[in-house]
Amino acid sequence: MPDFSKVDPRKLFLLEAAALLLIVLMAALLRYPNLATNPGWYSDEGTLIDIASHIDQGQVQYMALSGPLLLAGRQPLFVHLLALIFQFTGPGILPLRVLSATLGILSIIALYLMVRVSLGRQGIPLALLA
Repeated sequence: MPDFSKVDPRKLFLLEAAALLLIVLMAALLRYPNLATNPGWYSDEGTLIDIASHIDQGQVQYMALSGPLLLAGRQPLFVHLLALIFQFTGPGILPLRVLSATLGILSIIALYLMVRVSLGRQGIPLALLA
């Protein structure tokens, strides 16, 4: 591991911030383009849209079947966030894909922060690599 104790903290911060910004921008460029024009519909997307649409209407239902046990294998926070977004946008695949892409980018930032905080200054390269 490199020894960062001799590096000016301000320069190190600027380099670290620039590297993280570059990583996040690359992640966004890989996730956001063609969200609306990708012709593929995947079964999970339809399932999540249906569940979130029903939650938005106050129902615990998947397709024609109701009951909370059917939703036990789903991520509850994700479908509730999607239902909240549907209140503003209406149901559709684009809000779902934007939410998925955004959460993917936020997970990159969260992973970086967890590694960086747990390892300190010496963990900067590993945090950026993570």
